[in-house]
Amino acid sequence: SCSVYPIVSKIYSTPLHTLFTWAKLCSVKPRAISDSSAFLIYALMSSFFFISANVIIVFVFLRFFTIITTYSKLFNILVTKIKKPIVLDADSLKQVDLSLIKNREDIILTPHIFEFKSFFNIDDDLKLDIDSYDFKKVDENITGFQKITNQIKGTVVVKGQYDLILSGRNFKINKSGNPGMTVGGTGDALAGIAASLLSQGLSAFDSAALAAFINGLAGDEAYEVKGNGFSATDLVSYIGQVIKNGLC
Repeated sequence: SCSVYPIVSKIYSTPLHTLFTWAKLCSVKPRAISDSSAFLIYALMSSFFFISANVIIVFVFLRFFTIITTYSKLFNILVTKIKKPIVLDADSLKQVDLSLIKNREDIILTPHIFEFKSFFNIDDDLKLDIDSYDFKKVDENITGFQKITNQIKGTVVVKGQYDLILSGRNFKINKSGNPGMTVGGTGDALAGIAASLLSQGLSAFDSAALAAFINGLAGDEAYEVKGNGFSATDLVSYIGQVIKNGLC
Protein backbone atom coordinates (compact mmCIF):
# COMPACT_ATOMS: atom_id res chain seq x y z
CA SER A 1 0.00 0.00 0.00
CA CYS A 2 1.04 3.60 -0.46
CA SER A 3 0.28 6.81 1.34
CA VAL A 4 0.34 10.20 -0.32
CA TYR A 5 -0.55 13.25 1.75
CA PRO A 6 -0.87 16.65 0.08
CA ILE A 7 -0.13 19.87 1.89
CA VAL A 8 -2.91 22.17 0.78
CA SER A 9 -3.51 25.64 2.12
CA LYS A 10 -6.07 28.06 0.68
CA ILE A 11 -6.14 31.63 1.87
CA TYR A 12 -9.64 33.07 1.98
CA SER A 13 -10.95 36.64 2.33
CA THR A 14 -10.59 36.32 6.10
CA PRO A 15 -7.36 34.87 7.55
CA LEU A 16 -8.18 31.19 7.69
CA HIS A 17 -5.52 28.51 7.31
CA THR A 18 -6.45 24.84 7.29
CA LEU A 19 -4.17 21.94 6.57
CA PHE A 20 -6.79 19.25 6.30
CA THR A 21 -4.34 16.37 6.13
CA TRP A 22 -3.20 17.06 9.68
CA ALA A 23 -6.61 15.96 10.92
CA LYS A 24 -6.05 12.53 9.44
CA LEU A 25 -2.41 12.19 10.32
CA CYS A 26 -2.33 13.75 13.78
CA SER A 27 -5.80 12.64 14.94
CA VAL A 28 -6.88 16.20 15.63
CA LYS A 29 -9.66 18.35 14.26
CA PRO A 30 -8.56 20.77 11.51
CA ARG A 31 -8.08 24.09 13.19
CA ALA A 32 -8.26 27.64 11.92
CA ILE A 33 -5.24 29.75 12.74
CA SER A 34 -5.76 33.48 12.72
CA ASP A 35 -2.32 34.65 11.69
CA SER A 36 0.48 33.35 9.54
CA SER A 37 3.04 33.25 12.36
CA ALA A 38 0.88 30.89 14.37
CA PHE A 39 0.34 28.85 11.23
CA LEU A 40 4.09 28.50 10.71
CA ILE A 41 4.65 27.41 14.31
CA TYR A 42 1.80 24.89 14.11
CA ALA A 43 3.19 23.50 10.86
CA LEU A 44 6.62 22.95 12.32
CA MET A 45 5.25 21.42 15.51
CA SER A 46 3.23 18.99 13.42
CA SER A 47 6.01 18.13 11.00
CA PHE A 48 6.43 14.66 12.51
CA PHE A 49 3.56 13.42 10.35
CA PHE A 50 5.90 13.17 7.34
CA ILE A 51 7.29 9.99 8.88
CA SER A 52 4.09 8.16 7.93
CA ALA A 53 3.96 9.32 4.32
CA ASN A 54 5.72 7.77 1.34
CA VAL A 55 5.57 10.92 -0.77
CA ILE A 56 4.78 14.56 -0.05
CA ILE A 57 2.93 16.74 -2.55
CA VAL A 58 3.18 20.48 -2.08
CA PHE A 59 0.85 22.76 -4.01
CA VAL A 60 0.07 26.00 -2.27
CA PHE A 61 -2.36 28.69 -3.36
CA LEU A 62 -1.34 32.14 -2.15
CA ARG A 63 -3.75 35.07 -2.17
CA PHE A 64 -2.11 37.74 -0.06
CA PHE A 65 1.40 39.10 -0.64
CA THR A 66 1.86 39.79 3.06
CA ILE A 67 2.01 36.11 3.95
CA ILE A 68 4.36 35.01 1.17
CA THR A 69 7.49 35.48 3.29
CA THR A 70 6.07 33.25 6.02
CA TYR A 71 5.14 30.55 3.54
CA SER A 72 8.57 30.74 1.92
CA LYS A 73 10.23 30.16 5.27
CA LEU A 74 7.86 27.29 6.04
CA PHE A 75 8.38 25.37 2.82
CA ASN A 76 12.11 25.97 2.66
CA ILE A 77 12.38 24.49 6.15
CA LEU A 78 10.14 21.57 5.25
CA VAL A 79 11.94 20.61 2.02
CA THR A 80 15.17 20.61 4.02
CA LYS A 81 13.75 18.39 6.77
CA ILE A 82 11.67 16.00 4.67
CA LYS A 83 13.59 12.86 3.72
CA LYS A 84 10.80 11.44 1.56
CA PRO A 85 10.28 12.01 -2.20
CA ILE A 86 8.59 15.32 -2.96
CA VAL A 87 6.46 16.67 -5.79
CA LEU A 88 6.43 20.47 -6.08
CA ASP A 89 3.58 22.05 -8.04
CA ALA A 90 1.87 25.42 -8.48
CA ASP A 91 2.78 28.23 -6.06
CA SER A 92 5.12 26.02 -4.05
CA LEU A 93 7.55 26.49 -6.96
CA LYS A 94 7.61 30.19 -6.12
CA GLN A 95 8.42 29.55 -2.47
CA VAL A 96 11.15 26.91 -2.49
CA ASP A 97 14.78 27.97 -2.90
CA LEU A 98 16.43 26.11 -5.78
CA SER A 99 19.67 25.73 -3.82
CA LEU A 100 17.91 23.65 -1.15
CA ILE A 101 16.68 20.95 -3.53
CA LYS A 102 19.36 20.95 -6.23
CA ASN A 103 21.08 17.78 -4.95
CA ARG A 104 17.91 15.74 -4.47
CA GLU A 105 17.24 13.03 -7.04
CA ASP A 106 13.89 12.09 -5.50
CA ILE A 107 12.07 15.30 -6.34
CA ILE A 108 9.72 16.19 -9.21
CA LEU A 109 8.87 19.72 -10.29
CA THR A 110 5.80 20.24 -12.49
CA PRO A 111 5.89 23.83 -13.79
CA HIS A 112 4.33 25.42 -16.83
CA ILE A 113 6.71 27.63 -18.80
CA PHE A 114 6.16 30.77 -16.71
CA GLU A 115 6.68 28.90 -13.43
CA PHE A 116 9.75 27.25 -14.96
CA LYS A 117 11.32 30.59 -15.88
CA SER A 118 10.52 32.02 -12.46
CA PHE A 119 11.96 29.05 -10.55
CA PHE A 120 15.19 28.95 -12.55
CA ASN A 121 15.39 32.75 -12.77
CA ILE A 122 15.28 32.91 -16.57
CA ASP A 123 14.55 36.37 -17.96
CA ASP A 124 14.77 35.78 -21.70
CA ASP A 125 12.03 34.77 -24.15
CA LEU A 126 12.51 31.02 -23.66
CA LYS A 127 9.57 29.02 -25.02
CA LEU A 128 8.68 25.34 -25.08
CA ASP A 129 8.74 24.66 -28.81
CA ILE A 130 8.90 20.90 -29.41
CA ASP A 131 5.80 20.40 -31.59
CA SER A 132 7.65 20.95 -34.86
CA TYR A 133 8.96 18.84 -37.72
CA ASP A 134 12.07 21.00 -37.77
CA PHE A 135 14.12 18.49 -35.80
CA LYS A 136 17.16 20.74 -35.53
CA LYS A 137 15.00 23.43 -33.95
CA VAL A 138 13.45 20.90 -31.55
CA ASP A 139 16.88 19.55 -30.62
CA GLU A 140 18.14 23.06 -29.89
CA ASN A 141 15.07 23.80 -27.79
CA ILE A 142 15.48 20.64 -25.70
CA THR A 143 19.20 21.28 -25.28
CA GLY A 144 18.40 24.76 -24.00
CA PHE A 145 16.04 23.37 -21.39
CA GLN A 146 18.55 20.68 -20.39
CA LYS A 147 21.25 23.27 -19.74
CA ILE A 148 18.87 24.96 -17.30
CA THR A 149 17.49 21.88 -15.54
CA ASN A 150 20.98 20.44 -15.11
CA GLN A 151 21.27 22.84 -12.18
CA ILE A 152 19.34 20.22 -10.18
CA LYS A 153 19.52 16.44 -9.88
CA GLY A 154 15.77 15.98 -9.74
CA THR A 155 13.20 15.71 -12.54
CA VAL A 156 11.32 18.56 -14.19
CA VAL A 157 8.09 18.25 -16.16
CA VAL A 158 7.60 21.34 -18.31
CA LYS A 159 3.89 21.35 -19.11
CA GLY A 160 2.75 22.47 -22.53
CA GLN A 161 1.01 21.31 -25.71
CA TYR A 162 3.59 18.55 -25.52
CA ASP A 163 5.14 17.93 -22.10
CA LEU A 164 8.92 17.84 -21.80
CA ILE A 165 10.29 15.62 -19.03
CA LEU A 166 13.91 16.26 -18.11
CA SER A 167 16.42 14.71 -15.72
CA GLY A 168 20.12 15.17 -16.34
CA ARG A 169 20.89 13.95 -19.85
CA ASN A 170 17.62 12.02 -20.05
CA PHE A 171 14.47 13.46 -21.56
CA LYS A 172 11.11 12.32 -22.86
CA ILE A 173 8.37 14.10 -24.79
CA ASN A 174 4.79 13.31 -23.92
CA LYS A 175 2.25 13.84 -26.70
CA SER A 176 -0.90 12.61 -24.99
CA GLY A 177 -3.42 15.25 -24.00
CA ASN A 178 -5.39 18.00 -25.74
CA PRO A 179 -6.11 21.76 -25.56
CA GLY A 180 -9.01 21.15 -23.16
CA MET A 181 -6.43 20.38 -20.48
CA THR A 182 -5.71 24.07 -20.03
CA VAL A 183 -8.61 24.02 -17.57
CA GLY A 184 -7.60 24.50 -13.94
CA GLY A 185 -6.88 21.38 -11.92
CA THR A 186 -5.37 19.14 -14.58
CA GLY A 187 -1.89 20.05 -13.38
CA ASP A 188 -2.90 19.06 -9.85
CA ALA A 189 -3.99 15.69 -11.25
CA LEU A 190 -0.57 15.30 -12.87
CA ALA A 191 1.17 16.02 -9.56
CA GLY A 192 -1.02 13.49 -7.79
CA ILE A 193 -0.35 10.75 -10.33
CA ALA A 194 3.38 11.42 -10.17
CA ALA A 195 3.33 11.20 -6.38
CA SER A 196 1.39 7.95 -6.48
CA LEU A 197 3.94 6.38 -8.82
CA LEU A 198 6.83 7.71 -6.74
CA SER A 199 5.33 6.16 -3.63
CA GLN A 200 5.29 2.76 -5.34
CA GLY A 201 9.04 2.76 -5.93
CA LEU A 202 9.48 4.17 -9.42
CA SER A 203 12.29 6.63 -9.98
CA ALA A 204 11.46 10.33 -10.18
CA PHE A 205 12.11 10.39 -13.93
CA ASP A 206 10.01 7.31 -14.70
CA SER A 207 7.23 8.52 -12.38
CA ALA A 208 7.13 11.92 -14.05
CA ALA A 209 7.15 10.55 -17.61
CA LEU A 210 4.48 7.94 -16.92
CA ALA A 211 2.36 10.44 -14.97
CA ALA A 212 2.37 12.89 -17.88
CA PHE A 213 1.34 10.10 -20.25
CA ILE A 214 -1.46 8.81 -18.00
CA ASN A 215 -2.72 12.31 -17.28
CA GLY A 216 -2.85 13.08 -20.99
CA LEU A 217 -4.63 9.83 -21.81
CA ALA A 218 -7.24 10.54 -19.13
CA GLY A 219 -7.67 14.02 -20.60
CA ASP A 220 -8.17 12.52 -24.05
CA GLU A 221 -10.86 10.19 -22.69
CA ALA A 222 -12.58 13.10 -20.97
CA TYR A 223 -12.47 15.08 -24.22
CA GLU A 224 -14.01 12.22 -26.18
CA VAL A 225 -16.96 12.01 -23.77
CA LYS A 226 -17.41 15.58 -22.52
CA GLY A 227 -15.99 17.68 -25.34
CA ASN A 228 -13.68 20.65 -24.94
CA GLY A 229 -15.45 21.86 -21.78
CA PHE A 230 -14.48 18.92 -19.54
CA SER A 231 -13.33 19.58 -15.98
CA ALA A 232 -10.38 18.31 -13.99
CA THR A 233 -12.84 16.12 -12.09
CA ASP A 234 -13.88 14.53 -15.39
CA LEU A 235 -10.23 13.86 -16.20
CA VAL A 236 -9.55 12.26 -12.84
CA SER A 237 -12.53 9.94 -13.26
CA TYR A 238 -10.83 8.31 -16.28
CA ILE A 239 -7.41 7.69 -14.73
CA GLY A 240 -8.24 4.16 -13.59
CA GLN A 241 -9.77 3.30 -16.94
CA VAL A 242 -6.77 4.42 -19.01
CA ILE A 243 -4.34 2.63 -16.70
CA LYS A 244 -6.32 -0.59 -17.05
CA ASN A 245 -6.96 -0.33 -20.78
CA GLY A 246 -3.82 1.40 -21.94
CA LEU A 247 -1.07 0.15 -19.68
CA CYS A 248 -2.08 -3.30 -18.45
